[in-house]
Amino acid sequence: MARGAVDLLCTSGIGYPVRRVLASAAVEGYLQDDNHKFLRETQDVPDFAADLLREVKVALKSLTANTRGASVTFKDPFCEQVFQLQRS
Repeated sequence: MARGAVDLLCTSGIGYPVRRVLASAAVEGYLQDDNHKFLRETQDVPDFAADLLREVKVALKSLTANTRGASVTFKDPFCEQVFQLQRS
């Protein structure tokens, strides 16, 4: 997605559904990779960073750990698939 598209979406207002979908889709990459696909947008577009933060909160509320604490999973708010967090 082009940078200008993210800027345009973020001027659409907080309740705009496409903004939430885009931020939800970025959660897994944000949590898994320091150099994720939307890194520049999270640093340069404050409204996108705020949207992503709201969606990360949704994902963090779904965190579960195994009994030994050796792994942690979360439910991606976009695709509702469960992912295991990787250690970096």
